[in-house]
Amino acid sequence: MPRNYYLTDKSSYSSYELLPNETVESLTKLLGIDKQQLVRFHNIIANDEETIIHELPKGLTHLFMQPHFDEKDLKNVPRAPLESGSVLRLKPTKSKSYYGISCTSTTGEEATTMDYEVCVECIEKLPQQHFLFEINRTSTIFFDNKEADSIINELAEKVAQVLYPLVVLVGENGICKDIYNTDEIKKRWQNKKEKIFDDYQGEEIENYLLACEQNFENRGNIKESFRNDWFLNIFFSGIYQNYYDNFSFKSPIYFPLLDNVSPVSYEVVTTINKHLDENNNICITQNGVINDTRTKSDILNGLSFPNSETTIEKLIGSYQSHYFLNPVNNTLKLLKVECDIELDKPKKIEIIIGLINKKEKPKDKQEDKQTAEELPKKKKGWLF
Repeated sequence: MPRNYYLTDKSSYSSYELLPNETVESLTKLLGIDKQQLVRFHNIIANDEETIIHELPKGLTHLFMQPHFDEKDLKNVPRAPLESGSVLRLKPTKSKSYYGISCTSTTGEEATTMDYEVCVECIEKLPQQHFLFEINRTSTIFFDNKEADSIINELAEKVAQVLYPLVVLVGENGICKDIYNTDEIKKRWQNKKEKIFDDYQGEEIENYLLACEQNFENRGNIKESFRNDWFLNIFFSGIYQNYYDNFSFKSPIYFPLLDNVSPVSYEVVTTINKHLDENNNICITQNGVINDTRTKSDILNGLSFPNSETTIEKLIGSYQSHYFLNPVNNTLKLLKVECDIELDKPKKIEIIIGLINKKEKPKDKQEDKQTAEELPKKKKGWLF
């Protein structure tokens, strides 16, 4: 069977020419396609401007549709390695995986991109299918493709160095359950804070460092500070589950979208494709909307709980992610996340985490072509 059913080449897919005033609901009835299936397949092919969130985007002219295949043809397509037909297992290996990370944060019209590199390694398997993962920063943080060029960014870089190596406890479903080496982190802070305080002066700097001091004060504060670590939230997001007969499940996701505000709650449907894609990846998508009980006013006031007296409108926002996994050990190869919230100044975060090749190579050998195609273009002097 031709594999173009799984290619991300728009010419390889069926499409439906949209008529004026058509909606997602009217299309599902007209075409006889389940709403979730219709939206999910279209979004796999669509670019950012064509992606369906709640309704058809303005200017969309065609809906990308899944071609029909006979059952005998589908049997030739490689299936995702799911145990008992629908269970995806966490099967980490004791080898180092290096990831390039790019995070673009947009507030209103202003956007900032932060890039860096980490190494993730499962260092120990514990009883009851728990694992210890060590995370190491292996590069400087780059802001808008440059090294830290402001005092605050430079200071944030130095404080971040205290956190690594970070060891986390991960359950069998892939969710980060605890920070395992809080005592070591606290000790590193005690050893480095005096020099940091000596090197930086000013009221704003002092307030920032005092807040850091409070975060590193005890085990509980260190663990609490990591609630707002978006990398831990999405890399260890609980995708290793039973996907049941419909190959999906619904769950809350708490994403740290805003500074100094507790994570925002989204209700998300996680769906796994029972077939591998054309690059033999396991494909998982997540789509959802905000179901946080706080209002816009609560968020703007930095509240971690709803204020029952306010009457300001409810929060609006969406969450979308695409995971691509290695079918041999179910480990992450590529992850794309987009998350947003409508405020006076809309807030949006876009994240790419991609596996990079860190093996020793001859100097004149080119990078692996597939890896280069999967990741963002290389930034000047760094990373991709």
